[in-house]
Amino acid sequence: MSSEPSAAAHWDVEPDAKDPLDEPDPRRPALNRLREEQLEALQTFREDGFASRQALLKWLHTFQYRTLGRVADWVYYLLPTQDVTVACCLNNAEARRRHHPRSFLTAEQRADERHRQAAKHLRPACRKALRDLRTRATEYVDEDNPAPDPDESPHSVLRPTLDEYQQRQRIRLQRWFDGFDSLSELENWVHQFDYDTLGEIENIPGGQEFDFQLIQKRAGRRVALGETEAYAREREQLAARYLLPATNRAVRELAASAGEATDERSADMHIPSG
Repeated sequence: MSSEPSAAAHWDVEPDAKDPLDEPDPRRPALNRLREEQLEALQTFREDGFASRQALLKWLHTFQYRTLGRVADWVYYLLPTQDVTVACCLNNAEARRRHHPRSFLTAEQRADERHRQAAKHLRPACRKALRDLRTRATEYVDEDNPAPDPDESPHSVLRPTLDEYQQRQRIRLQRWFDGFDSLSELENWVHQFDYDTLGEIENIPGGQEFDFQLIQKRAGRRVALGETEAYAREREQLAARYLLPATNRAVRELAASAGEATDERSADMHIPSG
């Protein structure tokens, strides 16, 4: 039998606790929810990888909400457009060959690259998001009004507005990936995308001319309306260059003013100041 004293002898913990190292119930559940969602997202990137570049782009969009827009905008262009990096993110051999036909990286080397990218670009943004949210997360100190279980909230980080815009942007991005059947559909999509991203494409380099280049220039129309795999790849490139940076900036703006709600009934009306 070990003569080492128990953990309770060294730390101020409840003596009747089942495990003195069990975490206490969170008094700021929004922070706890953010931490868990970040861990899940990072696990997918570092350990699982993705079946296609489009799947990677969709994950990157979700990750914007896990970091409250704190990843630098240019990272969303870097990760899905550099062939070697993309190949390391893909768990499908055929998809890897399309992006880097002569890549001989082993599974271990690909995993190492994913871990490197996560450490350089993704994990620091998780920390920044926690620092951003810490002053706005509701703290429950009244024992008669205990903190809600963060796992039971239907909302990401307990903020319904973020869920709303994430779903709106998902719909708009999927429509872009699928391509358009007519110029009028494309024109309508551009208008809707501005609404769903608060017009933030205006602040992306080259974004001021996005509408004109896409709708009025023949090359832009061909990409948006084209049905071939080559055009689909071009739409992915443009999503990385313009669309994901715009959604990321929108998330950053939304997160700064989104109100907290623990369930569907408890959200108060919130009027942004700007």
